[in-house]
Amino acid sequence: MSDQEAEQWKPIWDAWPGFRVSWDGNFYADERKSPSGRNLKAQPIATTTTGDGYVLVKYLDRDGKRVTRQAHRVVLENFAFNGAPIPEGLQSRHYDDRGTSNKWRPGTEEESRARGGNLGVGNGTDQHRDKIRNNGGPLPVSPPAHDCINHERCGGKTRNPGKRCVPCVAQVGRDAADMLRGGENLQKVAERFGYKGTDWVFTLAQKHGGYTGSKEAAWAQRRGWSQRVAATVRKRLRRGDARSRQAPAQAGRAGTAPFGRASPDRKLEQSGATWTPDVAERNNANVTKRNHVPYPADLIQRDRPSRARGGSSRRSR
Repeated sequence: MSDQEAEQWKPIWDAWPGFRVSWDGNFYADERKSPSGRNLKAQPIATTTTGDGYVLVKYLDRDGKRVTRQAHRVVLENFAFNGAPIPEGLQSRHYDDRGTSNKWRPGTEEESRARGGNLGVGNGTDQHRDKIRNNGGPLPVSPPAHDCINHERCGGKTRNPGKRCVPCVAQVGRDAADMLRGGENLQKVAERFGYKGTDWVFTLAQKHGGYTGSKEAAWAQRRGWSQRVAATVRKRLRRGDARSRQAPAQAGRAGTAPFGRASPDRKLEQSGATWTPDVAERNNANVTKRNHVPYPADLIQRDRPSRARGGSSRRSR
């Protein structure tokens, strides 16, 4: 029955005028004008298939720019949603998990499948159910293939390389809980087991070790050198405040600089030395006064005739 249904076509809602799509997943370009004004002939639009088995189609959008889109989404937008994007939160589905089959038929999932349809929308749960149905049962689960980082001791396997197996993870939680109850800092516990963050170690301690303390309390335990550094800084700040309060009184005493240090004048008197003259004074004392040497132009006496007032100028006439 589905093979006898006439193929229906619709204009692609977000394409340049002249591009159409059918509910069987076919594409066609009618006679049209290009964005530059040229007349183009009608022809089917070729599609390509990706390595993971999905069909891609290329056409011009409303602005005349070439776009590449998945064929099944174009079919769903034009037929299932009447020329609108797929609503947020919904996913496109291939009922038989064949990405090369992009047929849509109206109705529920059962009605669409009965008429040969393969496209619909749903959520992640629907996608998982499709995979289980098409595989004939539960999805195959690959066994762990990588050695645990403690393989020599436990002999366990993991799904990802460089990780701990399930028994070792549980043991880390119990050991971390014992260390936290013993007063160890949470950061030190994480570093002990090779973790950069502390959230995962704290979660394991709660889950497998029964640790009931808060994360703030675990952080506050035995902060070690940071507490000593903070105490030293506070002590030095208090010492600096005391010195600053004593400075005005000491500065008023003759021969005493702030903070109890001897002033330069006092040190000079005790050593018996004298101050050197000022640099400007020393330079002035060593410089002798030079006689002025006139320039040659000053030595030449220019005898210019004095110009009489009046004269034969046109203004004086």
